[in-house]
Amino acid sequence: MKTPDEVATELKRDGFDGLYYPGECACLSNDLAPCGEWEEGGDYVNGCDGGYKHIDPKDETNWCVSVSKEQPDEETWENYRL
Repeated sequence: MKTPDEVATELKRDGFDGLYYPGECACLSNDLAPCGEWEEGGDYVNGCDGGYKHIDPKDETNWCVSVSKEQPDEETWENYRL
């Protein structure tokens, strides 16, 4: 099984900021799986995909990780903020 350091290195190599599981959760490469789950699966771990960090324009403490390099539009942010 890959270690967190190995996954962080792979994410950086692949140009990603962190991991995300669509509709569920996201984490950054410097704080992988803060939930405590760490299982084999997917290209990295936990069946998660690599993605890009985006900062919420209305709240700089809020962020998301998504497959897109483009900043989410306002409607998408509203869904993330729920």
